[in-house]
Amino acid sequence: MARDQREANIFRLAAMVIQTRFPLEAEGIGHASERYFALHPEDLVPSPEVVRKGWISSLPRLRDMLSRKLGWRWNLG
Repeated sequence: MARDQREANIFRLAAMVIQTRFPLEAEGIGHASERYFALHPEDLVPSPEVVRKGWISSLPRLRDMLSRKLGWRWNLG
């Protein structure tokens, strides 16, 4: 489960940006976010706000970073 509002919103976006290429990983990350928001629905912020707050620099950069990390790990299996 995400530890705080920032982490939960980043997890939510991460799940969205990798769902096409890494659906199983996206599902797990998405569940971590959903569990947090089930307890703290008021902490959910729109995606553009996550970038505006500086929690991530951009969606493409987040996607590329996660794809590199997950792709590397995927290739080990």
